Amino acid sequence: MLHLHELKVGDLVLADFEEKEYEGIVEQISFEKVEVRINENDHLNWYDPKELDPVPVTGEKLTLLGFVKSTDPELNGEGQAWVRGPFILTYLKKGDDQHILLNYRSEEPRLIKTGLFVHELQHHYHGMTKVFLEV
Repeated sequence: MLHLHELKVGDLVLADFEEKEYEGIVEQISFEKVEVRINENDHLNWYDPKELDPVPVTGEKLTLLGFVKSTDPELNGEGQAWVRGPFILTYLKKGDDQHILLNYRSEEPRLIKTGLFVHELQHHYHGMTKVFLEV
């Protein structure tokens, strides 16, 4: 379940359509509803935010968003880093997807201690780079 204040146009979310859950992109946000374009069939539908779920960040999703898995041991440290230009997302320890460090140039690094969903990563990325992270 997501809350309306958590969402922005362009966010990737999970939405129920015809009793199946599909990934979709937030197209519009009204005072009470969210319009989502379902990627599977290009269908637009309005949803109550309670009918939407977040998409977990995975290696597959990071690749879809343009990130590349780092092979640099110094960058990876004890975990695994994913790089998109000068933006670096680092899982601080192998097997721990809850502690994540986000770095971008001279911006103050952001330590995430509760895991990360795709829409949250999109918001952090935009906040740090001033560029929208689109799917």
